[in-house]
Amino acid sequence: MRISRRRVWAVPGLLLTVGLVVAACGGASPARAAVSPRTTAAAPLVVGEVDSQSGSTQSGLVTDLPDTVKLWESYVNSHGGINGHPVRVIDKNDNNDPATSSAIVHAFVTNNHVIAILDGSGQDAAWASFASQSKVPVISLDQAGDGFQYFTQPDFFANGTTVLTILWGQLKAAAEAGSKTYALIYCSEVPACAQAAPVTKSLAKTIPINVVYVAKASNTQPDYTAVCLGAKQAGAKAVFAAGVAPQRVADDCARQGYKPIWITSQGTVNPAAIKDPNLSSSTGDLQDFPWMLDTTPAQKLFHRIEGGELTKASTQANVDFAYVGAVLFQTAATAGVKAGDKAPSAEGILNGLYTIHASTLGGLAPPLSFTAGNANPVKCVFLYGVVKGRYAATHGDKYFCQS
Repeated sequence: MRISRRRVWAVPGLLLTVGLVVAACGGASPARAAVSPRTTAAAPLVVGEVDSQSGSTQSGLVTDLPDTVKLWESYVNSHGGINGHPVRVIDKNDNNDPATSSAIVHAFVTNNHVIAILDGSGQDAAWASFASQSKVPVISLDQAGDGFQYFTQPDFFANGTTVLTILWGQLKAAAEAGSKTYALIYCSEVPACAQAAPVTKSLAKTIPINVVYVAKASNTQPDYTAVCLGAKQAGAKAVFAAGVAPQRVADDCARQGYKPIWITSQGTVNPAAIKDPNLSSSTGDLQDFPWMLDTTPAQKLFHRIEGGELTKASTQANVDFAYVGAVLFQTAATAGVKAGDKAPSAEGILNGLYTIHASTLGGLAPPLSFTAGNANPVKCVFLYGVVKGRYAATHGDKYFCQS
């Protein structure tokens, strides 16, 4: 599980059914390969995007996902579409409500006849069975590392690292930073958050790293002195605040003379917090490439298309994930939808996805492989960190794989 970047109560790496806790081999730049320089009046590729832009449990992330996908859509269409087909993305906000989310996806399939669903919803468990029964592929935007659907269901296609490996990656980041001891402070607001603790302890044995302290805390408590002192006295050299505001915890710990390595995951230390000197040694994991990299043609194109969005995003990691999800759809459509096809179908997208084997989408993702009829978890993860108040690709484009 990982801490969701939208839901303040989610815990990275271990998701339960409510969308909680529990986040190749090269190839040419898929975004360049998939577009044509000509305009067309061919049948559109209609795609549904469902995301949780608002709601009572939101933490302020409103436009990162849809704006990112819109920029990608505009670029693709301005370059002739995909095999001559324009892309039409229908975006809907489910308000982080399961009934609303389910109704949106039912309408996508039965009324809009979408050929794929782009998933940025914290409530995808509510409609997972329907999507699979309808044989419409679901492609992750930011949800690969947040939900067991991408770990267990054949019709859910991860664009990056899946659930348990995201939690493993947090521990791996701590170990790579030199820590041999680890503390987990998890949110008390949601009972399921506590289930991150036994999973963390189990995975820690495979690193290996020693989990020496586990405690719960609330986002509403006035200070975190008690858990700071508890982790300090236990000898934890790295601490992950799972579902609890990391900046508040780090500042309170610093007042106690305690400055461990802080673990971040999937952008949980946001742009507003990275200037805090108490978070200057943060390190963590990402389901897709560290967005600050600009080395491969595919990464350069990402910055060309999404550079403006990165400068204003609430969580820059989400721009990364949403773009990679869009490119995964684009890659599948390029392989599965022929030029001149008068009725592009979900079957064509599925067939295109099944042509993807050990592909990093040109350096955008860990190795992705999809096989018909099988769940396809992704067990490799990227690491990143905060260095001198700036995000940094601490290990470059290297990814680490869970055995």
